[in-house]
Amino acid sequence: MVVPYYGSSAPLFVCFRSSPDTSVGLSFGRPFQMGLPGSSIQTSTSLPDGTTALNINGQVVQRMPLDVKSAGLFYCEGSDGQNTTRVYSLIHSYARLFLPSDGPGTKTINKGESVVLSVATVSYNGNSGSYHRWARIRNGASSYLMSYDDQSSITIAPSEARHGDLYAVIKRTVSLSDNHFGMIRLIVRECVAGKWNPPACDGVCDLCYNGGVCDDKTGDCICPPGFMGPNCLTSCPSNSFGWNCEFRCGSSYLISNCQQARFGLPDPYGISCMTGRSGRSCSSYCGALRFGAGCTQTCHCALEYRGCSTYTGMCNYGGCAAGWTGTNCQVPDVCPVGYYGLNCVSKCRCSTNAACDRHTGYCSVGCAPGFTCVSIQCASGYFSDDCSRSCHCLNDAECDGLTGYCGGSDGVCASGFQKDENNYCFRAPVLSQPPTVTVTTSTASVSWEAWGSNSADTGDGPVAAYRVYYKWSSSWILASVVPVTNAPQVAYSFTIQSLQPGRMYWFSVAAVRPGQGGEGPKSPSISSQTLPLPPPSTTTHQTTTSVPSPTVDRLTPTSSTHSAEDEPTNNAQLSQVGYYNGIIVVVCVLVVVIIILVALDYWRFRNLNRNLHIKTTHAALEMSRYAQEQPQACYFNSAFDNKEFGAEHVSLSSRNSLASACTYEPVGLPPWTKPWVVPWSNLRIRIKVLGNGRFGKVRLCEVNRDATTSKAALKQLDLNATSADERQLFMDQYQTLARIRRHPNVMSMLAVCQHEDVFYVALEYLPNGDLLSHLKGIHSKNQSLPVDKMVQFALDIAKGMEHVADAGVIHRNLAAKNIFLGANLVAKVTGFSLSRKRDVYVEVSENKPRSPRWMALESLTIDRYTTKSDVWSFGVLMWEMTTLGKTPYAGFRTDNIVPRLKGGYRLPRPSNCEKEIYEVMLQCWQEDPKTRPTFKQLVKVMADRHTDSPYMDMTTSDA
Repeated sequence: MVVPYYGSSAPLFVCFRSSPDTSVGLSFGRPFQMGLPGSSIQTSTSLPDGTTALNINGQVVQRMPLDVKSAGLFYCEGSDGQNTTRVYSLIHSYARLFLPSDGPGTKTINKGESVVLSVATVSYNGNSGSYHRWARIRNGASSYLMSYDDQSSITIAPSEARHGDLYAVIKRTVSLSDNHFGMIRLIVRECVAGKWNPPACDGVCDLCYNGGVCDDKTGDCICPPGFMGPNCLTSCPSNSFGWNCEFRCGSSYLISNCQQARFGLPDPYGISCMTGRSGRSCSSYCGALRFGAGCTQTCHCALEYRGCSTYTGMCNYGGCAAGWTGTNCQVPDVCPVGYYGLNCVSKCRCSTNAACDRHTGYCSVGCAPGFTCVSIQCASGYFSDDCSRSCHCLNDAECDGLTGYCGGSDGVCASGFQKDENNYCFRAPVLSQPPTVTVTTSTASVSWEAWGSNSADTGDGPVAAYRVYYKWSSSWILASVVPVTNAPQVAYSFTIQSLQPGRMYWFSVAAVRPGQGGEGPKSPSISSQTLPLPPPSTTTHQTTTSVPSPTVDRLTPTSSTHSAEDEPTNNAQLSQVGYYNGIIVVVCVLVVVIIILVALDYWRFRNLNRNLHIKTTHAALEMSRYAQEQPQACYFNSAFDNKEFGAEHVSLSSRNSLASACTYEPVGLPPWTKPWVVPWSNLRIRIKVLGNGRFGKVRLCEVNRDATTSKAALKQLDLNATSADERQLFMDQYQTLARIRRHPNVMSMLAVCQHEDVFYVALEYLPNGDLLSHLKGIHSKNQSLPVDKMVQFALDIAKGMEHVADAGVIHRNLAAKNIFLGANLVAKVTGFSLSRKRDVYVEVSENKPRSPRWMALESLTIDRYTTKSDVWSFGVLMWEMTTLGKTPYAGFRTDNIVPRLKGGYRLPRPSNCEKEIYEVMLQCWQEDPKTRPTFKQLVKVMADRHTDSPYMDMTTSDA
């Protein structure tokens, strides 16, 4: 609620609604009657008679008459049906004789604190304030505090301080009919300073800067007018205010002058001036080295005589004074107890309320009861919860005690080590012992001890699987991948089937870590020969007797162990083995000949009937379920009469009659494809392969549609060769595109076509590839990303996602790899294979996103996906852009991400990113989805950034 300075004009107040609550219903009134005997508003609980309600540009204005009855305490209340927010404003009578001496009318204290209330005297029509008498109005009942008579300043003890009490000062020698009293409203937080969640008050508040106040119900910061962000670190552009600085003051706006307006925010913030102003009417400028709303904040500048901005607190020259950092020198070098990390915004809960390490959050005294924390400080070169793992950093540089990331060497590993996807330096695990083998005539059971069981095993774990190999010639064959169970075993085994009798084989096993490059070298190999077949049966008196084969429980290897790369020697085979091998070869040749003859006969039959019949495939039948109740349709290459759809073939005459009567609309295609269907002849497929997708190659093609030829990327789905689930996934992805419709910042679908049981989708050709590759290409060339281009990318993506959200679609996989660049490097949102309609809030399926480093906290913990979870991903995407394609949480194992995010950790600010942009990221990463901005708000923020001066120095980039 904003009350402009009205002077001799009629008083008014404006109730501003920020997104997403721009359309919530509002109510107005007085919270209780004044109760002061003789006052003309003693019993009033509504707005004064003659008040006019106006709706100006979506904001509600209440214009009251210029009358003494327009004085008092007023509220504006909004509700969305679930949550209710009320803000207050005080309006004094034009005949007032007293006014609050140090602000516009509210005082906020914490539980257990006392408070000093002061008023100053003013004059009206020759009558001046004197003969003070204080009154307390509690829920409409007033009581005079006569022990404070004639005092302009009083102290309220903690035992008497009650939230919501209104204190009034009257001149006891004159009538109250003109409502000349001055008013101060008391706000009492229900928790002590720094805590929230009454009555237990066991929550630690977010650290609020620049005069922000911690909400005792949520722990979030309520920022003063002129600042924004989760910790109020971001200053708004000049003459701006609102949750995201979305409202402006000026001659062309509803509030003509921010500097003489009073701003009412939800409790426990109260009422204040705009940043840079103070006083009863908010018309006084801040003094030297003071800034902020009400000039309550102190500047910390190295050159004090140069001063600072009264609006932002930024030092004019010389930087910060010793002990202070941050954009406006408000972040202390030593974090307050319970906080650590960049800007001291991460929280730690140490035992006995002790301070934790400024950079790592390590609690040297252990964790507070019931809380998790960083409780072990590893020695140099080691990390993990028990400090048992080595870092392997270049030149033994420092590493993160939790993640093992080699921050001291900028992520570079020691010689002989490589990085996994989490940037942990490792050597692949090596099994030092050969496996043991038990064989039969056609099988080999391979057994081995788990990695680490033998002291000679080397490399780094953890081991996620084992790969079992065998060979009988020079090339190794992978027999199987044996996963490691959640409770690791001490030994493993696998049986290889279908081996040749009497043949010599070699066997080996390799241990595998998670991630790319995690497979270690093969263990020393062991050779063993399968058992021969039994000799031919003997016949006596026409009775056949089989000679039983020998039983072998375990066969000792017939040769010594070999390294994995040893070539097998040519051992002489038993003559009996050669005999049976010859029989097997003859049988195999006969089988191959028969197969060739059958294939040739089938091919001749197929060619003979190609022009006479049309094949009805199972896939076409399956596709028909999408069609629902489509009218009769035809397809230039295969058409079906509805009455004959279940038949095996359609006659040629029937086909020709249908073709002449219909347009090219393939039967079985779902209804949503109809606006995009083109005949096969309208596609010209080129040889050039643009890439490989999940369903096959993506080729360059040309689409002729509406007398226009366009380049396109052609994707295809073989309806016979893919499973039902794969077909469903393919169709859902492009049905989503059809639902979203065209937008300049969303990849467009140009055409669809079905031809010979293959479904084709032609997509907009985006010649500059994906954004992630573009960013990494810039980094590899030691080039920089221009500031305006980075902000333009963010603006393009935000516009595209705003359109996607308006279409009721949740993307669920927003990342730089799914942003493609068209002509002039226009960014377009792609990658809708995991998207869902907006009414799908909880997804538990095999197709859930596989990119946890981009996922919102609620998606990682309870599988909840909304448009606000896409906003979180947008923040991570911005971080990708500012780091030129770095992997988010590079120093973290995937399973460490959730506990760190729950503890308040967020991706750090890249060294080349200004804090204002980073504040936008932090807003996207708010734990409560409701407090994150909408894409509409992000579009506005990025548009403003694009037109303002640069916010990032992108001339250098972290290696």
